[in-house]
Amino acid sequence: MCAVSMVYDSFKPRFDQVAPVFYPVVDPNAVHLLIEEFRKSLAEARKKDAEEGAPDCFDPEKAKLSDRVAELERRLAEMGK
Repeated sequence: MCAVSMVYDSFKPRFDQVAPVFYPVVDPNAVHLLIEEFRKSLAEARKKDAEEGAPDCFDPEKAKLSDRVAELERRLAEMGK
């Protein structure tokens, strides 16, 4: 299994606690930190996979998490957070 796939597997349950519905009671700072950690981990995993010559393991179902993260970022921006 490639590192990118493992990042998606690791972060999905954490984002499931925040999404699909974004409640105002969610701590925006915690969501920002989670998004930052996800983006950093994903970038590192992509670099590792490239260095190791791991095959592209794109999974459309797992990639939906990136869409959900982008939606959370959009909602935070709307809140001015």
